[in-house]
Amino acid sequence: MLVGALSQLLGDGISFSDITIEQLAGRAGISRPMFYYYFEDKVALLAHAFEAAVPLDLHARQQVDTWTSGKLTVSTVLGATADLIERDRDLFAAAMQVSSSDEAISALLHRTCDTVRLMLTEHLRSPQASPTAVSAQADSIAFGLTILVRAMVRQLVAENDLGGPRDIVEATTAVWERMLSTSQPVH
Repeated sequence: MLVGALSQLLGDGISFSDITIEQLAGRAGISRPMFYYYFEDKVALLAHAFEAAVPLDLHARQQVDTWTSGKLTVSTVLGATADLIERDRDLFAAAMQVSSSDEAISALLHRTCDTVRLMLTEHLRSPQASPTAVSAQADSIAFGLTILVRAMVRQLVAENDLGGPRDIVEATTAVWERMLSTSQPVH
């Protein structure tokens, strides 16, 4: 009920920082003390809701693993990520809003980035990965690609004037493909 209440309030356009415990409890049909029985504060509720609704670590593993096995293109993988963000944009925005001040949410986002980076590094070092320069610099390239995905996520959540989700995915894909196809060392 509380996760639903949080989603509803965010969906109503209320900023996470403006949402109160009273609003959450009222929308969920419970008392304020009952809220505290389940969660320490609204950030703990957000962390729970975000992790339950948006299993980032699992999503990252599935997408990167499917791409590295050759079943999907980079564009498809990044498009699936964009679709996930679109589906839960309000939760992503709230999580990003508090990630600089909350260790639990920050750790969740960092853990996902680390998963992506490690899986990319492993793939780039594998015998089926192309050119030798890419394999030799797998750590650096995987780090750069991961940072690029983080930037893509921020742009998708921000709903700015850089274009729609497909434009942002296409631009990110182009950079990924360029980095992955280069035969020159990346400095």
